[in-house]
Amino acid sequence: YDLADGLRAIDEAIHLLDLKARDRIGHALALGMDACEYYKIRHNYIVLPKQWMLDNVVWLWAKSQKSGIQIDPATEFFLKETYRNLCKDIGYCAPSDASQIPDMYDYRDSLLLRGDNPDAYASDGTVNDKIHIDPDSWDYYSLLDAEDAKNIRKNNANARALFMQYHADSMHGYGIREKGNETKAFHLPDGYHIMITALQDAMIRDITKRQICIECCPSSNVRNGRLERFDIHPIFRFMPVRPEETRYPLAVTVNTDDLGVFSTS
Repeated sequence: YDLADGLRAIDEAIHLLDLKARDRIGHALALGMDACEYYKIRHNYIVLPKQWMLDNVVWLWAKSQKSGIQIDPATEFFLKETYRNLCKDIGYCAPSDASQIPDMYDYRDSLLLRGDNPDAYASDGTVNDKIHIDPDSWDYYSLLDAEDAKNIRKNNANARALFMQYHADSMHGYGIREKGNETKAFHLPDGYHIMITALQDAMIRDITKRQICIECCPSSNVRNGRLERFDIHPIFRFMPVRPEETRYPLAVTVNTDDLGVFSTS
């Protein structure tokens, strides 16, 4: 797996669940782990399902742009080239031309629709907006209520079509799910960890401003092998203890996780 998986999961949780002040995120290890050391011990290789990697490179590219992070040319080339190759391997195609890969911006927008229920979409990608009217119906929650999702749903037909391709199966002639579940090893460029570290810092600042709390479970994280020692736990990055740290600290709690398994109290 990759730190980008965890960072994307955190970002999607904030977006899809509309997390606000005093809401909490569990563990969030990917947000604070040392990216340089993480990739060093893996010799800059990661093994992921192709669909995960495709979603990751698009998210990394878009999130870096949104956060004002300058990606070095080699890493940017890696993201875009990996995107092109994986679209071809998995079978994603541009809605307007099946012989071309989708526009990266359209794919980015389709990620923001992942909180929608695909049953709310017709086969041609049109949306049944009427199901979003009655708040007493379960169908009311079939469509994500975030403003950016509403705008994409209304104005970007290509993103809707890509959302439907993602949910299509081999019965519809795509086979995208099967191909996307195939695993592959990826060799990362040297600047990859620099981009991840910059994204971690940007997300820490954003989560701090949102006043969202991180539930940390140090004993659990060390005992289950995620971390080797307590002194490298991300809690010290979330809540700086060194006097030279000037960043506003995240709100954190120290938790027991599973008392029976980890003998914590």
